[in-house]
Amino acid sequence: MLKCYRRKAINLNFIETITSGQETMKDEQSCKNNVPALFDLCLQFCAKNIQFIDSLVGFPEEVGWKILEAGIIQGRFDVDTVESSSAIRVFAEANYFPEFKVPNLLVLNEFEASIFSIIENVSQLDFTKVTLDDEHEVLELLPQCTGLTALILENSNLKDKGMKKITYPCFGGKNLPKLAYLDLSGLALSAKYMRTMKQLPQLKNILIFSEDHYQPVPGFRQCSRPELRKVENRSILKSLLCKWTTITMDFHRQKLKKNNNSFYPRFLRSPLQDIDSKKCGNKVMLKRCSELESQYWRHPEKRGIEDSDTEQYSKRQKKTEEEEHDNQLLNLYR
Repeated sequence: MLKCYRRKAINLNFIETITSGQETMKDEQSCKNNVPALFDLCLQFCAKNIQFIDSLVGFPEEVGWKILEAGIIQGRFDVDTVESSSAIRVFAEANYFPEFKVPNLLVLNEFEASIFSIIENVSQLDFTKVTLDDEHEVLELLPQCTGLTALILENSNLKDKGMKKITYPCFGGKNLPKLAYLDLSGLALSAKYMRTMKQLPQLKNILIFSEDHYQPVPGFRQCSRPELRKVENRSILKSLLCKWTTITMDFHRQKLKKNNNSFYPRFLRSPLQDIDSKKCGNKVMLKRCSELESQYWRHPEKRGIEDSDTEQYSKRQKKTEEEEHDNQLLNLYR
């Protein structure tokens, strides 16, 4: 009986040593799993020192997006400083933001330097329903955007004075040499200003609302099928803009609470509340005439252009427009 008891004790000790060894192995394995990868450590380091990155041109885009995402999580862009705006400019110069839709006027004013860094390097820019005024600083910045091809100013509350700051420096193609698409829908512009559009040789298409009833613009004719462009922000840029909107709204709420000493409280008006009050309607495209058409409509008797030739040309032009429209529809459904 004694021998049997000793054997059982030995077996129990052996089992205890095995189980303790397994537990230590599990602890070591869990420690290994908790250790961050070297790649993640490098991303965190780059995000922490993002203001010291000089250029991302030729750098792998996927890694650049991860660095930007890590910087957003760390709050590197929560305050509009020189460092944050210069870091944003590095990404914009590397074409990380080819198109940009401005969310609202509050964010534009609070994060002005960072947003200006994006605007300077985009190819398509959308100010739809952003209530600018004729004295806003962004208007003088727009003629410096050399790569801008499309500018949408729908319902942006601009008048002749504000539009002159954008288009007058560009007469003769001096600035904005690639601007071919200009959306002026919902703007109260005079016929005198609209006649100056002929001084922009780079401009091919102008969009207005059909209810605007502009007089004929020299050098442009109405197109039967308007070409509408839609500008969308990329996903990471959307998250950054949402964060900026939240910070801006919180800041203005706190400011109202401090300054609100009256009996009736004032509530912060959301920048999205005035969307329904904006003007809307069907859009009409004014397309730049060819040299043959413009000569005919000005003085055909001096240019020696016959009516039959112009009619045939107009028919051919209309046919090509219909073919282009059909091809665009086919490309959408492929």
